[in-house]
Amino acid sequence: MSCQKNHDSQPAEKGRNGLDFNPYDMSHVLAQTQLLFFAILAFVWLNLRGLYPPEIRAVNVDAEWFYRKFLKKIARVGFGWLWQTDRNIRDNFMDRFNGVLAYLDKNHSPGGKIARTRPTGSMVMWVAVLLAVYLWLLLSFPHQT
Repeated sequence: MSCQKNHDSQPAEKGRNGLDFNPYDMSHVLAQTQLLFFAILAFVWLNLRGLYPPEIRAVNVDAEWFYRKFLKKIARVGFGWLWQTDRNIRDNFMDRFNGVLAYLDKNHSPGGKIARTRPTGSMVMWVAVLLAVYLWLLLSFPHQT
C-alpha cells in the first residue's frame, strides 16, 4: 500500500494522517501485479516439479448443503411458526384491549353509567357507610405497641 502526496489528476481519498491514498498509484499497481505474478509462478513451479498434488477422482461431501439448504428450510419453517404465533398473540391482545376500551367507553363516556347525576342524599349515605366500616375496622383491631 502506498501512502504519499497525490500529484496525479486521479481522485484520492484523504487518509487518517493527512496523506492521500491512491489505489491506482504506479507503485501500488506494480506491487499487486508482482504478488499475482509470483503466486502464478509458484503454482507453475510446483506442477513442473511434480510437487503439486494430482487430481483424485473422489466423492465430494457437500457439507455446505446443511447451512445452504437444510438450515434455510428449518429457519423458514421455524420463523413461519414464530411469526404466526406472534400474530395470534398480538391479535388476541388487541381484541382484549379493544374490549377494555369499549367497556370504559360504555361506562365512563358522557352518556355512561358513571356520568349520571345522583341525588346528594345517596352520596351522603355512602360516605356514612364508609366511615362506619372504617371505624369498625379501627376499633376491632387495636394497634398494639
